[in-house]
Amino acid sequence: MSGSDLLNHTPKQRLYAALIEIMVIWEGRVCGRHLREAFGLNPRYARDLIKGYQQYSGNTLVYNASLKGYLPGPNFRPKFSRGNIHEYLQLLHRQQLNLNGVEVLSHGLAGTEMLLIPEAPIEPALVRTLLCAAREQRRVEVDYVSLASGQDEGRIIVPHTLVYSGFRWHLRGWCEKNRNYRDFVLTRFRGLPELLDGSCQGAEKDHNWQQQVTLELIPNPWLEPFQWPILARDYGMQKDEETGEYILAIPTRAALAMYIINRLGINLNDQQLRDAPGYYQLTLRNRAQIRQLDGCY
Repeated sequence: MSGSDLLNHTPKQRLYAALIEIMVIWEGRVCGRHLREAFGLNPRYARDLIKGYQQYSGNTLVYNASLKGYLPGPNFRPKFSRGNIHEYLQLLHRQQLNLNGVEVLSHGLAGTEMLLIPEAPIEPALVRTLLCAAREQRRVEVDYVSLASGQDEGRIIVPHTLVYSGFRWHLRGWCEKNRNYRDFVLTRFRGLPELLDGSCQGAEKDHNWQQQVTLELIPNPWLEPFQWPILARDYGMQKDEETGEYILAIPTRAALAMYIINRLGINLNDQQLRDAPGYYQLTLRNRAQIRQLDGCY
């Protein structure tokens, strides 16, 4: 593909160009491998795509031989993407599901509407530094705002994973101040982090991250029995032939259980479930076990 080909702006060409920009913005580097893995392209064509983008954008990417990839130059500005972190999230989600990016594009179905959650701005430089620290298992010094005090507070953390809860981004990592693994809301970081030395506190030592649990989702048992199969159909539950209950098993990490509970509006309080079944429609069959996890109630 030449630079002039990008001027055609076909959906597929725009998608290729958007991926180039997303990788440059959020990971700080793009190379042919990114395009090969995302779209199953052959190596030569992937290289040609990046060259075509370079021609179209006026050489706003700078090749770094030691990193074997292109970095954003001082004049780089996204033209095919919006430059927000949700685009990066969508890319990671497609990769996790092993979906080809071209196939999941919407064709603009008539009569549809998507509810958009307000997007808080997050600095790409912040994410790039945190991702670098996570990849290399390094300590990083940050300024973080505590919701309890409202004050900026210097901390040293060791990031290992970015987590999207469905509403906002979190960073999972070791906190030297609290001596445990915690989640940090990305929008509460201030300024740019400073990369420090390596650390032994990686994801493998994060017990709640490594621990696997299963959320046994069921309709609120205090609902009327005729309502149970309706909710079962809504959430893809299957009927347990032994107990007669409708259930959906959701495997997850213990550290992420509360995010799923909040996202689905699952209630674990027996009194509230009994008093207001029409409002609290979902619960867990194993809620006593899940309540014992850190961060659950």
